[in-house]
Amino acid sequence: MQDNKPRVLCTRPLDKSLIQYVQQHNIDIDAVSFIHINRNHSEEVSKKIIALAEQKITAVFTSANAVEAVADKLTAKPNWDVYCIGGNTKKTISDKLYNKSIKGFADTAKELSKIIIKHHPTGIVYFFCGDKRMDYLPKALGDRLIDVEEVTVYKTEQLEVKVDKEYDGIIFFSPSGVKSFFAVNKIKEEVVLFAIGDTTADAITQYSDNEIVVSDYPDAKEMMSLVIEELGDRSQEN
Repeated sequence: MQDNKPRVLCTRPLDKSLIQYVQQHNIDIDAVSFIHINRNHSEEVSKKIIALAEQKITAVFTSANAVEAVADKLTAKPNWDVYCIGGNTKKTISDKLYNKSIKGFADTAKELSKIIIKHHPTGIVYFFCGDKRMDYLPKALGDRLIDVEEVTVYKTEQLEVKVDKEYDGIIFFSPSGVKSFFAVNKIKEEVVLFAIGDTTADAITQYSDNEIVVSDYPDAKEMMSLVIEELGDRSQEN
């Protein structure tokens, strides 16, 4: 019956194709933004990116938002050695920068830091990031005497949206989204929580003891597939 369909909340916007993908499996889904990304348009950061674009540097990205913010300042694709998180971040680099510039990628910041440490690039490693970035990667590199300079190219604003509906599952893509959601919302213990990676899952545990399903790959479609696998099966049982 229509009323028995599982209901899912995604805490960030989704491509229409992904919404349709979930709906085709008899699951209702709402996509609501719980954070807002503000790119850093300061003259200092703009000049920094433009100057670096003329150099052969090592660049690190753990967010597609950072890639897009940097690409917005460039007039040509830079000759950089790039290390990044996989999934959407890697795809955005291929689209906006240059796919052959990617020297290494991994699904988590922990694994990515191991790759960078193994390659041990010379000179400064430039970490393009947001103001809410996690500490692990720069600390891990610094501990191995790799010089890291952080360039904050965007800021994350929390949108504390009160949710009136009840959901069977909630999808989170970042610790910031987790914090923003739980700032004004409570959930029942049977709600399944989906996290794009271990860092986001760890953030969830600070607010909830609910079941957490963690994606093995940092990609939006992979997340939707997990939702279908988990809640679609439950709808079949009912």
